[in-house]
Amino acid sequence: RNGGGQALSLELMTTAGNRTRELVEQVLQSQWRKLGIDIHIKNEPARVLFGETLPHRRFDMAMYAWISAPESVPRSILHSREIPDAANGFAGQNAAGFKNPEMDRLIDALEVELDRVVHVAELHGLGHLVGVHRPLVEQAGYGYGEGRQAGCGFIHGEILRAEYNARSSAA
Repeated sequence: RNGGGQALSLELMTTAGNRTRELVEQVLQSQWRKLGIDIHIKNEPARVLFGETLPHRRFDMAMYAWISAPESVPRSILHSREIPDAANGFAGQNAAGFKNPEMDRLIDALEVELDRVVHVAELHGLGHLVGVHRPLVEQAGYGYGEGRQAGCGFIHGEILRAEYNARSSAA
């Protein structure tokens, strides 16, 4: 509760009809209720969630699957230039609104770095920032690729995650 006695209340969304995710939502809702956090579940068809809600950043938390190739650079989900807004026609995939100059620098460097030792060090830096700032929270998944094997903590592969929209917490 805040100083005014109001309980923390958030909306959790996923794609409607995905039974596994809907069950996970119910478990999370039950667990967070024990902590005094009120979770409202609001699911939408995939075309609405991915076509309108996420790009326009109209959510508190969203849970969905993410697939990427091994060793892919996470520009679309972690670079500040990928935050969807009116200026870019709501085209970015960084719906969480994560903005960190060091993350941007590492992502830019990863795309052009050919030296394997330097590349792995940059992946470690990226993994450290993900671990410290938690712009996305993994619920379940698997990892593979150099970054994971090197222990940088950044997971490549299918990730079921919840993103927290930083703008909603400031409101």
